[in-house]
Amino acid sequence: MLKKIIVFLIFCSTFCGFCQNTKNQKVYEFDYILEYNFYNENTDRAQRNFRLINSKNKNYSALLVDLNKNQFKIMFLDKERLSSESVIDKESFVNAMTINLGSNYRPYSGNHNYKKAILEQLQDTIIDGSKYKFYRYVIKKKKIIETYFAVQEISDFNYLAFSSYYNYKKYNPKIKCPNGVLKLLYYLDEDGNFAEGKGIKLTDFQKVKKFISVDLTD
Repeated sequence: MLKKIIVFLIFCSTFCGFCQNTKNQKVYEFDYILEYNFYNENTDRAQRNFRLINSKNKNYSALLVDLNKNQFKIMFLDKERLSSESVIDKESFVNAMTINLGSNYRPYSGNHNYKKAILEQLQDTIIDGSKYKFYRYVIKKKKIIETYFAVQEISDFNYLAFSSYYNYKKYNPKIKCPNGVLKLLYYLDEDGNFAEGKGIKLTDFQKVKKFISVDLTD
């Protein structure tokens, strides 16, 4: 599926005009698409989703979740300004270089308290025969939740495409992760069980040239 998307994006890019910001429209550029398997409590079953990111700008991204055979749910986030959720036809997504979300957005404010989080570097882990840097952070709330993640290093990136890392790093400045994307992430509760029944694993990533535009109303 990812390779099919890439082929159509490259094909369509030769016919698309130059995209830029205007007074009433904000345009976001993406240069990578990531394919992940999302695991629920039954780890033998995975849901596929895709993430559009910019390797030089960590302030925005778009998540595309497989709804059914014909549709994606697209969840776009600009951490400095707005968020948006829409449903998009898969064929439209494949054939369009620019996705216009219209004015379907709401203001975003990511105010969270990360002071009680502990970030640690662990021993490297082996995934599918390759070695990756491995980390853990612990959130101390009513229940202790541990998050483990491995990093896929990519030389093009000037940051790690995992926003929580930067929130926790503020209070754990000695820990430095390499630039790239998440290779694997999973949650454990204080009893060692999957917390919230979630986990993700990177299955593929490719370069693209794609845009999302938002019509501004303020």
